[in-house]
Amino acid sequence: MDIKYKNTKIEKLCNTIRIATREFGKDNAKKLSKRINEITQSVSIGALERDVRASKPHFLMGSRKGEIAIVVKKGLRIITEPNMNKDEYTKDGNTNFYKITKLLIKNVEDYHDEKD
Repeated sequence: MDIKYKNTKIEKLCNTIRIATREFGKDNAKKLSKRINEITQSVSIGALERDVRASKPHFLMGSRKGEIAIVVKKGLRIITEPNMNKDEYTKDGNTNFYKITKLLIKNVEDYHDEKD
């Protein structure tokens, strides 16, 4: 998949184990590194979902509508959004995860305690 990052801080967090360990702890940092590699090696979100069941990509709702969360471990998620025109992966209002081949990684976080 074609991956871009929101900024260099997020890119370093996702690709530097030392920085991720400082932020999330050793186990989560290892899992984050593994998940980023799996995303990079997949051809689409649909292929990631099929091949790496634990990734569980899903669209978010509310103020995060349009974003896709990918499970890292427990509550930790990689927050992304398709980095392509919506009509390239949507037909008649239905989203085809197999057509999402470009992602923008926006953040890595546990958003479950947030209030909408």
